Parts: sequence; structure tokens; C-alpha cells
Amino acid sequence: METDVNAFVVQKEKEWFEQNVLPGFWESVTNEVKEALELVEGETPTVLVFSSPKTDVVKGIVSRKGAVIDRINLTIKMGRSTHMIKLEEPNTVRLEQIINLVNYLRYLLYVLLRIKENAGRAVQQLEEILRAIVYLLNTEEETSGPSNPNLVSQGSNVSLETPSSQPLQSNSSGSYFSHSHPPLHVHKRAANDLFTPPLPPNLALSFSVSTSSVCLHLFRLLGTNPILDSLKFGSLETNNALPHTSQRIDAFSQDPILLAVTAKLSALQKKVNDISYRLKVVSSSVKFGGTP
Repeated sequence: METDVNAFVVQKEKEWFEQNVLPGFWESVTNEVKEALELVEGETPTVLVFSSPKTDVVKGIVSRKGAVIDRINLTIKMGRSTHMIKLEEPNTVRLEQIINLVNYLRYLLYVLLRIKENAGRAVQQLEEILRAIVYLLNTEEETSGPSNPNLVSQGSNVSLETPSSQPLQSNSSGSYFSHSHPPLHVHKRAANDLFTPPLPPNLALSFSVSTSSVCLHLFRLLGTNPILDSLKFGSLETNNALPHTSQRIDAFSQDPILLAVTAKLSALQKKVNDISYRLKVVSSSVKFGGTP
């Protein structure tokens, strides 16, 4: 008799959870994903200031509009040479990480709209996609070793931290999504044929995203080699250029839009983790007939 009562109570708790908690959760998460997507896809240019606080290695502005860099006006000192680097539309530099971020956010909406009836599966998908986004925005190239003897890193005048929220959290779950973007491959492409005036043939410029910052990478390449020849005709994968790099300059500028997006995603990740835990507790209670 007591077992029957416990089973009845557990079933009622499950029904209450499904009727009173999950609907509000789905609606809240859907609205937050839509807001993040709207911010990322916004067509209003975001002007980013690059300036090295202690040196004049990098100075100027870069404009990001959606998933592209649409304007560059930089002065960069490399060795004894000073280079003016300019880019204006219709020429643009694609930010592959932003493109992939948009795709992930759209897939989040698909999960929320199409498979939320299966709460356990939907929440698991949300967790995996959010882990994939963490990995996407925190992928870094390997920059140490003998192939980069004169690596130079110049931070911008803005911190990389996210003071308004906890950082996005990753883990080593081994899910498909968390390993779908291996480092050293698609996130950075180097080019020298888009700029006015064109970059010298031994220089290559690339951009990437790290958490809430846009990162600039300038490479000085060694001698005559197939990599230099390929740059004459367009872009190349950055990891192919690293073995031929004699000097590299990195500079970072925090993007206020990306800062807002990462704060939203951090809060969203916490909310999804919390509901996942509660869902597992409810499911476990039902499975064992009300026995914790």
C-alpha cells in the first residue's frame, strides 16, 4: 500500500514538473537563443579599436559586421618596417567562428521547436550544442615551438575577461559536438590580396574570435616557398603557414556585442545544466517507483 502511495506521489510530481516547469523553461531558453542570434547576425557595424598599450606595434580600427570584417584601417610595425593596412567593402574577411556560431544557434532553435516533446533528448542536445559553442569560441592555435622563434603577442587596451558573467564552461564528455571543430583547421585563414595597397608578398593577415574578443594575427613568412606562391592567388589555412613563419604578431580587441552574447550563453548553459539535473532526479524517482 505504501509503495502504491509513493508511486502515485512521484507520478504527480512528474506531471507537475512537466506542466509547470518545462513550458516556462522552453519559452525562456527559446527567447534567449533568439536574442543571442539577433545580436550575432546584426548588420550594424561594430568598430573595434586595436592599440598596444606599451608599444606602437598595432594601432587603428577594425569594423565587424555580422560574420565578416568589413573595414580595416591599421598601422602595424614589423621589424624596421611600418605597414598601412586598409580594407573596405566590397572586400571582406570572413569570420568562420561567427558563421559556425550562427549555425549552432539556429540548430538550438530547431531542437527547441522540433524535439522538445522528448524532454530528455532535447536537454541532452542543448547541453551538447552549448559545449560545442564553448569549444568553438575557445579554440586556439598551437603557437609554441621552434617554427615560431620570434612570436610577439600584443594585448589590446581592453581586458579579455567577462566581468558580468561566469565564463562558458567546457568539459571532456567526448560528445560528437564537442569535437566537431578541431583546432588548427578552419578558424583562421590568411590572405594578402584583399587590401589596399596589397600586403607585401611575405606578409599574411588573419582574424579569429576568442570568447568575446576579435583577434588579429599578422605573419611574416620566410623566403621563397609554395606557401608564398599560394598567397598570391588568395587565402590559405593558417596552420599551413606556421612552419614558414619567422615572426607573428597577435592583437586582441574585446567586441561588446560578442561580450553580450557570451554572457547570455553562459547564463543559458547554467540554466540548461540545472534543468538537466532536475529532469534526471524526476526520471530516476519514477524509474525506481518513488524510492530515491
